[in-house]
Amino acid sequence: MFRHLRRVMIVGLSFALIALAFIAPGTTSAAPQAAPTAEFLLSIAYRAPYESGYLVRGDNKLLYALASYSGWFWSDNYIMVISRNGWTGNVNLQTLILPSGVTSEMPTTVFVPKYGSATVLILLRAATNAPLAAATVTLRATSGSIVKTGDVQFAIVDQLPPLLS
Repeated sequence: MFRHLRRVMIVGLSFALIALAFIAPGTTSAAPQAAPTAEFLLSIAYRAPYESGYLVRGDNKLLYALASYSGWFWSDNYIMVISRNGWTGNVNLQTLILPSGVTSEMPTTVFVPKYGSATVLILLRAATNAPLAAATVTLRATSGSIVKTGDVQFAIVDQLPPLLS
């Protein structure tokens, strides 16, 4: 009788282990979750207020001072539009609330590949008679119902200040 009970227990445990091996990995007790929404992200590579951004009158590149191991140097500002969760498509770019005498020379549309990104320089031009002043420009990226914005702060100057050494 002990042998019979032992065989029943072994067979029962075997079926339980087989059931766990085939059924358990795909099951959860939580409610099913919706798939992540495909969209894009807007990243502005600009260091303000920690660094100073400058737009020289007559030039078309917005530059900022950036620290490196070898000292300070000037670098371009850019925006990056990044695919999220497999989103792909065209993104319309706008520069809003431009200061007096400043125009945008950025592309108006950029294509973002699935799981990829697109990078665009922030190209603004300050006329030679644009007022010397601090300024803020809002960048807006849209595609369908997706709208992303970000602000860029800078000073309109006649020449770049010397870099700290």
